[in-house]
Amino acid sequence: MFKFKSTLQEGPKYLRRTERQIPFATSRALNSTAKQVKSALDQAILRDFDRPTPYTQRALRINYATKAKLQAYVGFRDSAGKGVSANQYLWAQVHGGTRRAKRSEQALAKVGLPGGYVVPGAGAQLDAYGNMSRGQLVKLLSYLQAFGEQGYRANATRDSIARTAKLSGPKLRGRKKSQYVKINGVAYFISRGKGTMSGNWSQPLAAGVWQKSGTHGVDVKPVLLATKAAPHYTKRLPFYETADQVFGEHYDTEFANALEHALKTAR
Repeated sequence: MFKFKSTLQEGPKYLRRTERQIPFATSRALNSTAKQVKSALDQAILRDFDRPTPYTQRALRINYATKAKLQAYVGFRDSAGKGVSANQYLWAQVHGGTRRAKRSEQALAKVGLPGGYVVPGAGAQLDAYGNMSRGQLVKLLSYLQAFGEQGYRANATRDSIARTAKLSGPKLRGRKKSQYVKINGVAYFISRGKGTMSGNWSQPLAAGVWQKSGTHGVDVKPVLLATKAAPHYTKRLPFYETADQVFGEHYDTEFANALEHALKTAR
């Protein structure tokens, strides 16, 4: 004799139980996958960029999904205090093309530097990542009174400019034009480009910010050279391609594991 007991009635119960756990399992799977996407992109930044700064290495962030909002977001940080946020300066690395002018470039344009963009010159002090040192850049902007109204207290005073130059020579007060003054430090000035007029003489130097030192300031070097052409970047960071690949490889497994965990631990 065969005896058969139907379990069909358990089916709807299982489906209702599963349905209640799907939002939790989905959010858990999205968040796990987002972490893997971020990890893969962090590695891509280290691989594809030349000496990325610590801030660039920490440029990515995650907005985590919840049961009420089933969306996880991996993107660049949009705040950097007084600096340029990652979502601004890394945009061109993801999409290619030109970058927007930096705040320092905009500030220099307001005090008369033409072009809109700058590149380091021979007098620039570079940090370990190949960028102009922030200390020198701040000092230069302060010297040139480029901080604007909100940052006017950071602008150099006449006394601090004199200290930067470290002038020496005959007594400065009442000296004759024939007497020399030696710049033991540095003095900065802006050239608006070859052929531009400064008073009664024609400027022989390329457009940019220059420094001078030595007797009568004869030792001259460019610190920043101005250019009208915006720097052009080729697409370097495969942001979307990496994210799509990682999602395709991991999300289904993460969801299956999350749903199994949710069903086992459901009350």
